[in-house]
Amino acid sequence: MTKASNVFGRKLVLLVCGLSLLTIFGVSIVYRANHPNMAVHAKKKTSAMGAMASGMGGLQAMMAKAETEPDNVENLMELANAFLMMRAWDRALVFLERAKALQPDNVIILKSVGICYFQKQMHEKAVEVYERILAQQPDDALSHYNLGIIFKHYLNDPQGAVRHFRAVVEMPNADEEMKKHAQAELNELEKM
Repeated sequence: MTKASNVFGRKLVLLVCGLSLLTIFGVSIVYRANHPNMAVHAKKKTSAMGAMASGMGGLQAMMAKAETEPDNVENLMELANAFLMMRAWDRALVFLERAKALQPDNVIILKSVGICYFQKQMHEKAVEVYERILAQQPDDALSHYNLGIIFKHYLNDPQGAVRHFRAVVEMPNADEEMKKHAQAELNELEKM
């Protein structure tokens, strides 16, 4: 008898669930019929990266603009950033060097140049760029951190690394996450 009641109970639960789903489906159809203009519209990207993502046409347009407007730093930076996103360091560096020639003290350009040099394993050149940034902005935590990484891991200069990691840790306006990473690097250096 209990086995039969378990089967009946299961059938009843399944029937109730099925009727509930049919009711939800029916209400949905009626609602859609009464509101035919209901639609979701997605926004299109209009940035340079959006243009690049929509195809090579956007990238080609920016490159054509670089030929007709060679002094347009904003366009050169958009091109460089597009190639940075693709990890095409050599291509990005071409446009960054052109932008740097037009605005040699632009810190944003210099930071991107430093990234390219680092990624191309041109560590001495990256050091020159980051030190140039620090000459203009001594409290640039990211440049100090990057120099610490280069000195510790690539140039075998633990004293230089300590100096830059300590600068990050002691900097009141530095990002807390960066401070934690710099402190961890310092802790490793102290164990050596």
